[in-house]
Amino acid sequence: MKYSLLLFCTLVCLSVTSVAQETVTRGQITMTLLDVDTEDEDMSQHAQLMTGSKSIVSFNEKYSSMELNMMEGMISMKTITNLEQGDSQMYVDAMGMKYVIPISKEERNEMIKKNAGDGDFQITYDKAETKVIAGYTCYKATVTHPDNADTMITCYVTEEIKADPKVLQGFEQIDLVGFPLEYTIGSSEMGVTFTTQEFSKGVDDSVFEFDAKGYQKMSFEEFSKMGGMGF
Repeated sequence: MKYSLLLFCTLVCLSVTSVAQETVTRGQITMTLLDVDTEDEDMSQHAQLMTGSKSIVSFNEKYSSMELNMMEGMISMKTITNLEQGDSQMYVDAMGMKYVIPISKEERNEMIKKNAGDGDFQITYDKAETKVIAGYTCYKATVTHPDNADTMITCYVTEEIKADPKVLQGFEQIDLVGFPLEYTIGSSEMGVTFTTQEFSKGVDDSVFEFDAKGYQKMSFEEFSKMGGMGF
């Protein structure tokens, strides 16, 4: 499956779902895009600029948000999701072209299902292979799907953080033990690696607000078509 740059960013920002109400109900995760490995010519042209980009996932009892800044600020996206209602607002600034895209719960779930499949994933853990990431000890987990041998997720999880890993892109239907602080989602066409720089058990509620002045309203269907055309 080939993605344009903007469509890839959209998939990342649509990942924000819910957070388990166990121990951590408010928090913020700062992650860095370590590497983009692709043989796709269009994506490879942007890979160097994308590397080092940051994403910030924030959540409290009512909302979650995902901020993504890529290509040295040329593209910025923020998605704010109402956890109770399941709908989202996505704010996109792509090289000065600004859009606000309302996304219904049904549209978001359809996109997640389209890219994650039926959720019949197989997970293997290797507790002998560990890393310390953002101060937490993590061990290796490998995720595969019997109907999609081309795609594999390799991640390092910690059981010290009691939050739902489904808050992260690509994990919406995966029942991991522990929270992934570093992960690589790969296929024969592209591999993307994110790692955590900081995990904070607290968040300023102002991150769930956004000044949409100057942003043009666009439907999610229209926006998806623009991404599919390589915008």
